[in-house]
Amino acid sequence: MNKRNIFSFEIKEENKKDFQEEITLINIKRGITFSGIMILFEMILLLSGCIVNFWPHLWQRTVNTEFIFTAYYKMYVLMLIAAVFYLLIFYYLKKRFEQAHIESNKTRIAVITGITFVMLWGAVISLFDQYSYGNVLVYTVNVMLGSMIFYLEPKYLIIPYSLSLAVLAIGLPYFQESSYVLFGHYVNIGMFMVLIWVMAISNYSNFKKDFINRALIKEKNTKLENEISTREIIQQQLEEANQKLLDLSFSDTLTGIPNRRKLQEVLDYEWKRALRDKTSISLIMIDIDFFKSFNDNYGHLAGDNCLISVARALYSCRRRSTDFIARYGGEEFIFLAINLDKEGTLILAEKLRQSVAGLKIPHEHSAVADHLTISLGLTTAIPEENASFSQAIANADQALYRAKHDGRNLVRSYPELF
Repeated sequence: MNKRNIFSFEIKEENKKDFQEEITLINIKRGITFSGIMILFEMILLLSGCIVNFWPHLWQRTVNTEFIFTAYYKMYVLMLIAAVFYLLIFYYLKKRFEQAHIESNKTRIAVITGITFVMLWGAVISLFDQYSYGNVLVYTVNVMLGSMIFYLEPKYLIIPYSLSLAVLAIGLPYFQESSYVLFGHYVNIGMFMVLIWVMAISNYSNFKKDFINRALIKEKNTKLENEISTREIIQQQLEEANQKLLDLSFSDTLTGIPNRRKLQEVLDYEWKRALRDKTSISLIMIDIDFFKSFNDNYGHLAGDNCLISVARALYSCRRRSTDFIARYGGEEFIFLAINLDKEGTLILAEKLRQSVAGLKIPHEHSAVADHLTISLGLTTAIPEENASFSQAIANADQALYRAKHDGRNLVRSYPELF
């Protein structure tokens, strides 16, 4: 960072509009407040003047009963009128701002003309003060208020500084008779103007720096929020991808139903739950009759379509969400039914057999029918501590073997095999 950037606090192009809006709103609000205070202050001064002139006995001293007609009184009235005028202007600018009409240039002009009037007014009052007080306090106070209350680029303060200082410097010799006091005024005002100029520069620079810092923080926060949002999206996508991979690892790629790996996971869970609840588990092992000859004669594509159709037919026979169908391998499937007795399992197995037969898939090379059929072996058991689902699968497989042995397209159960 070069020295110019350190002291000028350059605002990024994309933030300049926001900066102008913020500084405009602040100056409008301060203009309303300042005008209101000036109205109140001038009314108090006018009221005090009336009290001094019409009730002099309250002060227990001799007063000038012509006070109300003096230049002071006229200056107070002038300031009161100007304050009301600027109060209306700033209220108008505020209303425009609320309507999304950002009058930055008009606000700047109102502020510059306003503080120019205040400083000129202070210079004139200080000239009058030379007759009675001999100080320039009102001018210095007004210059300080005009420089510090509003946020203006220091270059815009040259106008009110130059005009008010010219009026004061030219007018002082006509109102101040003492050359020593006059010299002191010039020295003090000169030093004061240098000091207040530096303070005005610092005031504006600090505001500008504060805005830049807030904009930088906002930018970093926005960037951080975007990064967090992006990471959350990536995380979500990753989780979805992992879930898809997990689903793929548990799904048969051809038929889309769960595979043997998923079957073992579900069966292990259901077996343990049935063991705990003392409920039954029914396993139905299914084999497509003469599938090899079907595949050899009709082709592998037809064989794949056959497996898909059989899987859909078996899946459609699920009674409830707890029923589970999986491809066990090759042309074999396993149907898992929870809390179903032996008679109900036999009925379910017959429904599965008829569902596949109802597909009417031609199979001229079958020895049992002219269409595709299946053989089924089932077992129903209530799990015990010393038993496992592997034995239940073996029992269902033994029953399936008997169905094939007895002629296929049949349902057989374990242990009643014969």
